[in-house]
Amino acid sequence: MKKDLAELDLSCWRVAGIGAEPISAEQLHQFAECFRQVNFDDKTFMPCYGLAENALAVSFSDEASGVVVNEVESRHP
Repeated sequence: MKKDLAELDLSCWRVAGIGAEPISAEQLHQFAECFRQVNFDDKTFMPCYGLAENALAVSFSDEASGVVVNEVESRHP
């Protein structure tokens, strides 16, 4: 796993929404410690209230169109 980590750079990760129930502060801490070496910033975590049973999905493509893929070019070098 350490070899795989060496290939990562998480410095561009801005938001990691966490909607688990319950949210484990210890697991967030462990994740942050593990990935700090590849530029993970623990301020990226955004704990939130998930409400999946009420609003899991709010936007859909037309049912006849199938899967639509939109590619966006990154401005980040």
